[in-house]
Amino acid sequence: MNRNLLTNVLLIACSIIALMSCGDDYTDSYAPVYGKMVFAPTRAILGDSVTVTVEQAQKGHGLEKTTYTWSFKYGYETEDGAVRDTTEVFTQHTNYDGTYDGDPTIRFLVPANCASRNISVSLYATFSGYIGNALFLQANKSGTLVVQ
Repeated sequence: MNRNLLTNVLLIACSIIALMSCGDDYTDSYAPVYGKMVFAPTRAILGDSVTVTVEQAQKGHGLEKTTYTWSFKYGYETEDGAVRDTTEVFTQHTNYDGTYDGDPTIRFLVPANCASRNISVSLYATFSGYIGNALFLQANKSGTLVVQ
């Protein structure tokens, strides 16, 4: 009887050690860590097409459905000469792990009637995770595009 008990305890211990050694296969999902927001060109003029890229300092893991929501806030001049504030919002959908785990990127046209010397740019990213307990994750990044 003691021999069977000892055998069972050893089998359980070996199973636990084997599961623990699997490492990253069973970690939780986590969102990327964003680094710099990069503008190309670095300074824009009216009518320029600008590419905005948010670099990932650390890639995310265990992510599938991803939504990037970009906001561009600036002032524009109306036909009667008044300046009004506006925010343009663009949304992109992708599958982070499946087809696109690169740095989020978007192209934006600086309007000819832009009256601001700066355009505030924000990225709000949401992810659905498929590993562990974290089902919904998010990451944010903001920056400023200088308009000459």
